[in-house]
This record gives sequence, structure tokens and C-alpha cells, in this order.
Amino acid sequence: MQMTAVYACVRVLAESVASLPLHLYRRGTAGNREKAEEHPLFFLLHDEPNPERLRNSWNAAYGGAGNAGKVAILEEGMTFTPVSISPQDAQLLEKRKFTVEEICRIFRVPPHLVQNLDRTTFNNIEQMSIDFVMYSLMP
Repeated sequence: MQMTAVYACVRVLAESVASLPLHLYRRGTAGNREKAEEHPLFFLLHDEPNPERLRNSWNAAYGGAGNAGKVAILEEGMTFTPVSISPQDAQLLEKRKFTVEEICRIFRVPPHLVQNLDRTTFNNIEQMSIDFVMYSLMP
């Protein structure tokens, strides 16, 4: 997750899957499945799975130019992990030559979705987007 292309691919996949509807079902009397809309977890899973737990309070306390330089207090067992890469790891990654295109291939994400527009045209972006839905999201 320290490489921007890997992070971008994971983000694209997570946000795409998170935008899909999630329903809670129960087995009906005839053995079929029915939406369990009255179940207490239905609203949580269908409408609001991830309230922006903590993120809003973090941004209010530490976001923006006025809060620059403030000491951040980590709560709820959080730990600080710098977003950086050691020189040894950078050398290893360079040696193995993981390119953005190769990483996208591993994650089955079209390069234009992670802002790699080197070999894209208006014509093939549409087809790559259709392929992403068919071959990455649907499976």
C-alpha cells in the first residue's frame, strides 16, 4: 500500500464495490429468499455501512492551513504509519520494475482509473470502463 499505484488500484476497487447495493436477506417460507428490511442490521448494511467514523472529527481538528503544525492525538488504538518508503524498498521495487501498468494488470483495473493516461484515447477509455465492470466488478 506504500506504492501509489497499488493504493490507487485498491481505492478504485473498494470504492466501486462500496457503491454497489448491499441487501440483507432471510429465507422465506417457501425456501426462497426475501429482503429482510425490518431486520435491525438492514439499515446499517444497506444505507450507512461506514459513517465518516472519526474522519470528520480528525479533519475538523487537524485539517486545513489554520491547523497546520498541530500535534495530532491518536485515539481508539490508532498508530502512526508514515507514508514513505525506505531506500532499500525503493531499490527493490526499482529492481523488480513494477510499473503502474503491471500493477493495474494484477488488480484488473484499467490504467485510466489510476490516472495513467499515457496510452489512452477517448475511444478506448469507454471500452476499458465497460471491461472494468464486466471483468473486474462482476466476478
